[in-house]
Amino acid sequence: MSKKFWETTPLAEMSKDQWESLCDGCGKCCLLKLEDEDDGALTYTNIACRLFDEKTCRCMNYTLRNMLVEGCLVLTPETLPIAQPWLPSTCA
Repeated sequence: MSKKFWETTPLAEMSKDQWESLCDGCGKCCLLKLEDEDDGALTYTNIACRLFDEKTCRCMNYTLRNMLVEGCLVLTPETLPIAQPWLPSTCA
Protein backbone atom coordinates (compact mmCIF):
# COMPACT_ATOMS: atom_id res chain seq x y z
CA MET A 1 0.00 0.00 0.00
CA SER A 2 1.42 3.39 -0.95
CA LYS A 3 1.91 6.08 1.65
CA LYS A 4 -0.06 9.34 1.65
CA PHE A 5 1.79 12.49 0.55
CA TRP A 6 1.75 13.94 4.07
CA GLU A 7 3.66 10.90 5.30
CA THR A 8 6.47 11.31 2.78
CA THR A 9 6.62 15.00 1.85
CA PRO A 10 8.13 17.56 4.23
CA LEU A 11 5.91 20.61 4.80
CA ALA A 12 8.39 22.91 3.07
CA GLU A 13 8.23 20.78 -0.09
CA MET A 14 4.45 20.47 -0.38
CA SER A 15 2.61 22.13 -3.21
CA LYS A 16 0.08 24.83 -2.32
CA ASP A 17 -2.77 22.38 -3.00
CA GLN A 18 -1.18 19.70 -0.80
CA TRP A 19 -0.63 22.22 2.01
CA GLU A 20 -4.22 23.51 1.80
CA SER A 21 -5.63 19.98 1.80
CA LEU A 22 -4.16 19.34 5.26
CA CYS A 23 -6.78 21.59 6.86
CA ASP A 24 -9.59 19.63 8.49
CA GLY A 25 -11.86 22.67 8.57
CA CYS A 26 -12.26 22.89 12.35
CA GLY A 27 -12.25 26.70 12.20
CA LYS A 28 -10.36 27.10 15.50
CA CYS A 29 -7.68 29.19 13.77
CA CYS A 30 -10.40 31.77 13.06
CA LEU A 31 -11.36 32.18 16.72
CA LEU A 32 -10.04 35.08 18.76
CA LYS A 33 -7.49 33.89 21.26
CA LEU A 34 -6.25 35.66 24.38
CA GLU A 35 -2.66 35.24 25.51
CA ASP A 36 -1.71 35.82 29.13
CA GLU A 37 1.11 38.37 29.26
CA ASP A 38 2.69 36.73 32.30
CA ASP A 39 2.79 33.05 31.44
CA GLY A 40 1.83 32.92 27.74
CA ALA A 41 -1.19 30.68 28.40
CA LEU A 42 -3.75 30.75 25.61
CA THR A 43 -7.50 30.93 26.00
CA TYR A 44 -9.83 30.39 23.05
CA THR A 45 -12.90 32.58 22.96
CA ASN A 46 -16.18 31.98 21.13
CA ILE A 47 -15.59 35.13 19.05
CA ALA A 48 -14.83 34.34 15.42
CA CYS A 49 -13.40 36.42 12.61
CA ARG A 50 -16.05 38.47 10.80
CA LEU A 51 -15.41 36.41 7.63
CA PHE A 52 -15.95 33.08 9.38
CA ASP A 53 -19.06 31.20 8.26
CA GLU A 54 -20.32 29.14 11.20
CA LYS A 55 -22.44 26.90 8.95
CA THR A 56 -19.55 25.77 6.75
CA CYS A 57 -16.63 26.35 9.16
CA ARG A 58 -14.91 28.15 6.30
CA CYS A 59 -13.83 31.66 5.47
CA MET A 60 -16.33 33.57 3.33
CA ASN A 61 -13.51 35.26 1.40
CA TYR A 62 -10.56 32.90 1.78
CA THR A 63 -8.57 34.34 -1.12
CA LEU A 64 -8.60 37.91 0.20
CA ARG A 65 -8.84 37.20 3.93
CA ASN A 66 -5.51 38.68 4.90
CA MET A 67 -6.28 41.90 3.01
CA LEU A 68 -9.78 42.26 4.49
CA VAL A 69 -9.03 41.36 8.10
CA GLU A 70 -6.20 43.06 9.94
CA GLY A 71 -4.08 40.51 11.75
CA CYS A 72 -5.17 37.56 9.62
CA LEU A 73 -2.14 35.33 9.28
CA VAL A 74 -2.04 33.13 6.19
CA LEU A 75 -0.69 29.76 7.23
CA THR A 76 2.19 28.58 5.10
CA PRO A 77 5.25 26.47 5.88
CA GLU A 78 7.09 29.77 6.35
CA THR A 79 4.57 31.30 8.80
CA LEU A 80 3.96 28.07 10.72
CA PRO A 81 6.62 28.80 13.38
CA ILE A 82 4.86 32.10 14.16
CA ALA A 83 1.35 30.60 14.20
CA GLN A 84 1.99 27.20 15.73
CA PRO A 85 1.59 28.29 19.37
CA TRP A 86 -1.91 29.59 18.55
CA LEU A 87 -3.10 26.57 16.57
CA PRO A 88 -5.13 23.85 18.25
CA SER A 89 -3.30 20.59 18.97
CA THR A 90 -5.62 18.85 16.50
CA CYS A 91 -4.39 21.01 13.60
CA ALA A 92 -2.69 19.02 10.86
